[in-house]
Amino acid sequence: MARLRAALLELSVTVSTHPFWSTLGPGTVVEGRMALKQTAPASACDVAAEPDDGALGSLAARAA
Repeated sequence: MARLRAALLELSVTVSTHPFWSTLGPGTVVEGRMALKQTAPASACDVAAEPDDGALGSLAARAA
C-alpha cells in the first residue's frame, strides 16, 4: 500500500507541475484540469505510439 501511495504522489506532482499548465491563460487552468479529467483513459497502444514530450498537452487537446 505504501508503494502505491508513493507512486500516486509522484505521478500527481508530475502532472500538476508539468510545463503545459503554464501555457494556459489566467483563469483557465481549472478548466484545463477538468477537461483532462474528462478524457477517456488511453490504451497502452495509444500511449506507446505518442511521443513523451507534450503528452499532457495532447491529452488536453483531445478533451477539447
